[in-house]
Amino acid sequence: MLWEQFLRALEKEINWDNYTDSDVSRTENLVGEFCRRPSEVAAAIRVLLSKDHLYKAYLPHVEYPRPFMDKFVLHIDAEDRFRVRLHRFRAGQMPGLGNTSPTVHDHRWPYTTFVLQGSYIETLYESETVGDRIELRPGKRRTLARGCLNSLAPGLLHQTCNDREEETCVTFFVRGPAVLEQSRVWLASEERFRLLRGRNDQVAHQLLAIEKALVSGDANAGTIAGAFS
Repeated sequence: MLWEQFLRALEKEINWDNYTDSDVSRTENLVGEFCRRPSEVAAAIRVLLSKDHLYKAYLPHVEYPRPFMDKFVLHIDAEDRFRVRLHRFRAGQMPGLGNTSPTVHDHRWPYTTFVLQGSYIETLYESETVGDRIELRPGKRRTLARGCLNSLAPGLLHQTCNDREEETCVTFFVRGPAVLEQSRVWLASEERFRLLRGRNDQVAHQLLAIEKALVSGDANAGTIAGAFS
């Protein structure tokens, strides 16, 4: 399957407006078929780099460099129903290695990923409110190696990390439309979740919080910092 064929199949064969289990299965089949020929993934990268207007349009959505995982955008659907990315997990990021570790978090949208190189570890979590505290409980833990497919539904908490000391992990990633208003990131030191919106909404939310603190006359360092919680 060629890159353009893969994109057309995602556009025509997946019901992104009502993404059911059958759509998850079909997405996995398409991703698996495409990614089992890494040369086609490489060709997709070359196509993007050859189209300067697309490359520049996608740059604001690229997240690089990041401490644990870089995100490179290969395609954004014209209606933004789905996006295709490459993720690069940096080596040596198992919790306990170094000063920080990858966060426990969830996503606002469904996704399917295929491991192109290396491996990463995924741990699923459940949260429970106990009195005035939130407790996290680790669940299923698995290693996803080269050739593995993985899908996750919106709102499911997990942690992903590359525990290899030297080998980088690269994954091919297809995400669907946002179906939840917010995602959650666990702040371990504070035993609470930080709530995040989409990029544009999140920026507006932060600016409004700072504006409110300034207008109220309570614009001290602690209040301003609280705008980012």
